[in-house]
Amino acid sequence: MTQTQITDAMLFRFFAGQLTEEETALLKAWMDDNPDEHQKVMKKAHDIYVLGVMYTTFESPVQGKVSPIRLLTLSKIIRFTSKIAAVLAIGFVINYMLFTHRVSEWTNQITTIEAPSGKQIRVTLNDGSVIDLNSGSRIVYPSIFVGKERRIQLYGEAMFDVEPDTDRPFIVETFACDVKVLGTHFNVIADEAKNLFSTALFRGKVAVLSHLSDESVLMDENSVVNLKNGHLQIVPIEDPDEYRWPEGIITLNKMPFDQIVEKLEKYYDVKIVIKRPELPVIKYQSCKIRVSDGINHAMQLLQMASDFTYTYDEIENIIRIE
Repeated sequence: MTQTQITDAMLFRFFAGQLTEEETALLKAWMDDNPDEHQKVMKKAHDIYVLGVMYTTFESPVQGKVSPIRLLTLSKIIRFTSKIAAVLAIGFVINYMLFTHRVSEWTNQITTIEAPSGKQIRVTLNDGSVIDLNSGSRIVYPSIFVGKERRIQLYGEAMFDVEPDTDRPFIVETFACDVKVLGTHFNVIADEAKNLFSTALFRGKVAVLSHLSDESVLMDENSVVNLKNGHLQIVPIEDPDEYRWPEGIITLNKMPFDQIVEKLEKYYDVKIVIKRPELPVIKYQSCKIRVSDGINHAMQLLQMASDFTYTYDEIENIIRIE
């Protein structure tokens, strides 16, 4: 953090208690970067701020004009320097204590965001990292990242585009593994109910550390780590289209019908009931569906490659397959 990134105007707003959470995080990181030197800078800025408060504007009684009026002349300022210095010191200490207290409060505040069923949402964290959260998935993270790591919790599936920071790795904590990165683009699935965990890496470097064993894997680009029988297995990504869900595209490649039903229920927030003894067989080797085209369009595409019929009760939001 360089001094030029923290302007006098930002420091003045801090003294006035008017900083945003993002600006407060920047200021905290700047202070932590060089506490001794930057505290001197803040002290000098606080002196100027207090003197600026002493120099204000008043409305002139003549024609409603605003006239600047010096409350203290230079000679008076010099005369009362020792008294002002004592006030400034006290004021700075109080403001800094309030600042650290505010940062502590924001750090302890936990934010939880969950994507509604049938919807995907995009979240930008205070460090600039972007997360696409898939339907029914949830992330939990502190309002401000402080310390030596940026740690969040994931329940479900999310796509990450992480801002690089070599001093503070980004860690995605799941029920099975921690995914540790410095700055990269990757997808994580963490479904504890189905004991399903995987991480796909598209750009950068990722380390996956298992909670279930002492295993750890350092991933290369275009690879995926899966949890199989309690162990981590790394293989190349066979079909990158499987990870196009942030674009609103569902990929159904060589997938049995029951898994297709699960995907459609997830992305369209609909209940699908199969009222036949055997599952339909889909003849497609590869099928891509745009979510925005609607559930009827998706079902009609599948019908073209199979032998089932269906009815859609829009009031009950139930599809019955026969």
